[in-house]
Amino acid sequence: GNTIKNLYMSGGTVKFQSANEEYQTYSVPIYVEDGTTNVIELATHCYMNSALHGNGDITFKISGPRSYFKRTSINDYTGDITAEGQDSDSFLIHWSQWGSAYKNARFNLTGKRIYMTAKTTNANNHLGGLSGNANARLICSSKNTSNAKCTWTVGYANSDETFAGQINNNYYSSQDKDP
Repeated sequence: GNTIKNLYMSGGTVKFQSANEEYQTYSVPIYVEDGTTNVIELATHCYMNSALHGNGDITFKISGPRSYFKRTSINDYTGDITAEGQDSDSFLIHWSQWGSAYKNARFNLTGKRIYMTAKTTNANNHLGGLSGNANARLICSSKNTSNAKCTWTVGYANSDETFAGQINNNYYSSQDKDP
């Protein structure tokens, strides 16, 4: 279980680790002080169930292949979210889909190869804003499902951003890697 009741961030870094590569579940509410820049280093495999609150910015450093936003609530969060891939194939995956609760969220995908996807094969995804480098990918499904179709609707936050990555209806497979 959790050993802390709340996590308050006012600039700084929190690092989660797993001793044996098992999936970790984070369910502690995270309060981010307005105007601050914060870093959360996620374990190699994890489920993020935490509610985010506040208006500071958070960078999630994704060091392993899979980090799931499972039941993450951002209804009370208005800061920017950066997902920074630390490995050659890092995934920020929503357990079902990036639904209407994410319409105000602005995401920045950066670092080494970073994939943003949903586990649901026919997802209807909504993002407030999207920016990212050339290594960023929005793909349809994290599962090897060739007939999956999904929709990405971006721009609800009415912000100016640049996304230099790729958006496609593919699912992840070894063929998706660049030569």
